[in-house]
Amino acid sequence: MVREEVENVLAFDTGDFLPAIPDSERAEYIIRAMKSVQYDAITVGDQELLLGESFFLNHFPRLEQYIQPNLPIIILGKYLLPTNDENGNFPANVVLNGNMLFKESDSVRRGEMIFPSTAIANTASFAVRICGVIAPEALLFFPMDIRGWFEIKPWREALAEMTIQVEGNEFIVLLSHSGLSVDREIAEAFPQIDVIIGGHSQSKLEEPLIIGKTLIIQTPGSGRFVGRLDLKLTNNADLENYQYSLVPMTPELPSDTNITRIIEDYEHAFFTDKIPRPHIPVYPDSFEVASAEVCRRCHEWQYQQWQETPHAHAFEIIVERRKIYNPGCLSCHTTGFGHDSGYVCQDDTPQLINVSCIECHYSLPGHRANPHIIKPIPISKETCVRCHNNRNSPDFNYEKYILEVLH
Repeated sequence: MVREEVENVLAFDTGDFLPAIPDSERAEYIIRAMKSVQYDAITVGDQELLLGESFFLNHFPRLEQYIQPNLPIIILGKYLLPTNDENGNFPANVVLNGNMLFKESDSVRRGEMIFPSTAIANTASFAVRICGVIAPEALLFFPMDIRGWFEIKPWREALAEMTIQVEGNEFIVLLSHSGLSVDREIAEAFPQIDVIIGGHSQSKLEEPLIIGKTLIIQTPGSGRFVGRLDLKLTNNADLENYQYSLVPMTPELPSDTNITRIIEDYEHAFFTDKIPRPHIPVYPDSFEVASAEVCRRCHEWQYQQWQETPHAHAFEIIVERRKIYNPGCLSCHTTGFGHDSGYVCQDDTPQLINVSCIECHYSLPGHRANPHIIKPIPISKETCVRCHNNRNSPDFNYEKYILEVLH
């Protein structure tokens, strides 16, 4: 849509677009969608590495696959990439990363760069230099058995090489999967960088963070927003002014036919059992959804007792583990997930975080109007094991744990 409105548009992604829980089938469809968007360049995050070396190298074009092999800089619009798509519909995305290398212990590819570090987009007056980097801190808790085939060069060393002005006027954009705190350090260490588009920490920046002359922008995760940065540059590639906005991805926006087809293909495969289904225990449709505050109006002392239980703090667990967009986790750490009036996200339904009353006391429509006639369904073991099953709570004992939440 933006490309139809504006002539000079560059589209980027800064990583973590694949699932946080490894799921190769779902990842295949996401990569198809990423190709359909036709980003000008992306960089990869830690989540793209979770499926292992073979999947990673088979789905993202490496430096050696370009028409100018083993050159760390490519010219946008003047390179050749394999489509790497089973239908041949869309070219593979250009992946930029200047500090991810094959390990020194790899006898064939020892210390070689995996991706191009930099892409150049030329205009009539100046060039836009686009670089990619991932901070080692983003992989701090990454499983060693998965990261055994690559290593990360320190970002200071890599950026010193990438941001050298080659010739003429250049505007430098960094795609950084490093987190906001590291992006601050980068802006201070490399003031020649004009814009840092950040990732990893999923920070919601309503306005650019400005350090020196560097603009730092970042959107929250899971595709809930698209960041739009409109820049007006002089012929010398100096920033004259800018306008920035976070565009929410609401249902009112027009659908893209290619993306819609990919989603339909995924849903068809999912619901015909071609893709293994995760266990997501959604809240039953036949019951009513209400927040704990609504129940409190008539049940004050029960509300106070509930606040002392783990149920009242269930959402904190998935915040700490960065799982707040995972349906398998939301179904058991929020209220009414999967129901038309249940939990959607923190911004839209903050009153439905945590496991509140109706998750255990199933309430039929009409209970609030006629509480003595239409009563909640009594708690049973079957209600609890909807979430406290062998996979989620292998040590769960109904007779023991029910005593901790009774009121």
